[in-house]
Amino acid sequence: MSKRMIRKETQLMLNNAGDELKDLRRQINDAYAVFNRTLDPDRLDASILEINALQSKYGIALKNFKSIQINQ
Repeated sequence: MSKRMIRKETQLMLNNAGDELKDLRRQINDAYAVFNRTLDPDRLDASILEINALQSKYGIALKNFKSIQINQ
């Protein structure tokens, strides 16, 4: 594979990883919005679990993004 193709593929991976981070950040913000406007204890618990899960996914996606940047 040529260097140009490798750079192109790496840039595509970086763009995809960046898009994933943006999407997860939006989902986290949405989950916080639900949390902030609900009064139902069960829904609050569900929101907390959802926020924690999304933050974990965000952490993994961020590590992936950084590893792609380093290998560039």
